[in-house]
Amino acid sequence: MNIKVLYPKNQIIKKYVHYYYQFNSDHKALNECYQAYPHINTPVCFYNNMEVNIIKDGLEFSTLKNPKFQIGIIGKINKPLSCRCKGELFAITIVFKPLGLNQFISCPFESISAYTFQQFNEWLPYSHILEPLLSTDQDEEIIEHLDQFLQNIYNPFTFPLLQKAMLLMDEDNDNLKEIESKTGINRKMLLRLFEKHLGISPTLYKRINRFRKVLEHQKLKEINLTQTAYETYFSDQSHFIKDIKKLSGEAPKRLLDEAIYICDSPFLMKLKKY
Repeated sequence: MNIKVLYPKNQIIKKYVHYYYQFNSDHKALNECYQAYPHINTPVCFYNNMEVNIIKDGLEFSTLKNPKFQIGIIGKINKPLSCRCKGELFAITIVFKPLGLNQFISCPFESISAYTFQQFNEWLPYSHILEPLLSTDQDEEIIEHLDQFLQNIYNPFTFPLLQKAMLLMDEDNDNLKEIESKTGINRKMLLRLFEKHLGISPTLYKRINRFRKVLEHQKLKEINLTQTAYETYFSDQSHFIKDIKKLSGEAPKRLLDEAIYICDSPFLMKLKKY
């Protein structure tokens, strides 16, 4: 399995895109599986030689006999996602930050992110721009064209109160009652805004965001689990272990010992057999 991580260079696009990655099975009869973990980001992938099926514990990618250009979105998940790969596969994925994809669509976000995976047809009219990128391995060309493509369809989305609520969740340990008070948004409206524009509840957003902060802390290999739990606002060690296990399916130590970051990127995965 060959995954190459690339980063946007355009200053506007950097605000909304975390990174791009190129997935390439560089040998025939690929039969591998990796496990991905809950994230507040939104991956949009495009491909023309594979089909994607939702299976019991995740997604299965397999080679199409008759290639067809497609674009799909991986929705928000609250448990590990097993990704099974069969055949020769090639895809490019744009990983959007929270609210990032909202800047490049005209339809409501909730209408395109309801499932673990679903087709995304709004960009299909641009297939003549995106499809050629699947046949090149030139990093600079891919970055330049993706940056330019996104800049051309950029349609600024702003919702200051929602963004303030997200910032409060990101920066400190405010509970929902405190966030209601600081933003002036009642809990019912806050829930509606998160589900409409982020495809996730405020409570789950906060839990997953904290989970990813734990992973980033441990990536540095300088902070022990007890200190990590404290610095990421868990109430105690028991709460920390329970929450991490619920989102990853494993105890924190095992997860952090066995999962790996791809190319020193924020893309964390664990290779598996099936």
